[in-house]
Amino acid sequence: MTLGEHNSTKKPQVVQVEISKRSGNRWQDLAACRGEWDLFDEIDGTDKEYKDVELAQMICASCPVFDYCKVAGKGQTGGIWAGEVK
Repeated sequence: MTLGEHNSTKKPQVVQVEISKRSGNRWQDLAACRGEWDLFDEIDGTDKEYKDVELAQMICASCPVFDYCKVAGKGQTGGIWAGEVK
């Protein structure tokens, strides 16, 4: 196969980045929301009231550690995790 050709019968190879080596074992350091935590937390401890859910979800959609956040958010009872309001 030459450069530019595509072999549709071959499965694409997934390259995994080892987050722990790049971020000192903290996937949060690579999160698109880093430094914007107040956007993802409830306002003054209120029940499910947030500054801007749509903006938070847009940030989550482009996050390089979305899957890590989704796992970390399982079982959480507050906040926005991987675009999901808990």
